[in-house]
Amino acid sequence: MTESTSPSIEPRSLSQVWRIVWGMSAVTTLERAMYGVGQASSLLGLRQDKVCGWLDGYERSGMTYPPVIREVSTGSDLVTWGEFVELGYLREYRRARVSLQHIRPVIERLRQEFGVRYPMSVTVTPVRTSTPRSPS
Repeated sequence: MTESTSPSIEPRSLSQVWRIVWGMSAVTTLERAMYGVGQASSLLGLRQDKVCGWLDGYERSGMTYPPVIREVSTGSDLVTWGEFVELGYLREYRRARVSLQHIRPVIERLRQEFGVRYPMSVTVTPVRTSTPRSPS
């Protein structure tokens, strides 16, 4: 092939190359499956049924409760890194006696406000709305 007929090849970043090679979008660290439900339960010191309920929702006394960690129930036995981190935070909130009825809407609002799947697992820089007072 002569130079005039050769295809143009533009430089690509390593992540772009991997996306092409694997034929899919890159998986972020938070979305990477890290543990099975049993492993995650053991590492967090939680009962497996509690972890499953927080991930996929549960039914109690004829009432159905939606997932806390996942946006929708998937039934997957794999726990992503983001879900694992959020399970740890949720465990601590529950130990402090914060009810799931209070936690669910907060997590949903944070998801919407910041546009992230795992709002407790990401660092969000707060915006200061007032001038801090100087020490007296």
